[in-house]
Amino acid sequence: MEEVDGVVYVQNPKDPMFDVPILGLVEELRIGEMETHPEYLFARISSLAVDNEKNIYVADGMENHIKVFSPEGLNLRTIGRPGQGPGEIGRVDKIFIAESGC
Repeated sequence: MEEVDGVVYVQNPKDPMFDVPILGLVEELRIGEMETHPEYLFARISSLAVDNEKNIYVADGMENHIKVFSPEGLNLRTIGRPGQGPGEIGRVDKIFIAESGC
C-alpha cells in the first residue's frame, strides 16, 4: 500500500503474501447440475434461507419464485410464480424464515 496526495493505492503482489492457504472451501452440498431438470435450475439467485428443519429456500429474482429443497438437496416444492395475482410474486429479492412459534 502506498499513500500519494491523500489517496491510498493498493496493489496485489504477483506472488502471494502467504505460502500456505489461509482459507479453504469444502463443498458440502450441490443442488442440481448444469444439465438437469428444470426444478433444479436457477435464473438469478437473489436470496437464500434455511429453516429449523434445515430445508433450503432459494429465491429466484428473475423467475420470481422460491424453490424449497430438503437438507439433502431434493426439490420439495416451488412457491409462487411471476405475476400480480393470487399465488403470484411480482418481485422477490430477499427471503427470511421466522423461528418456530413466532
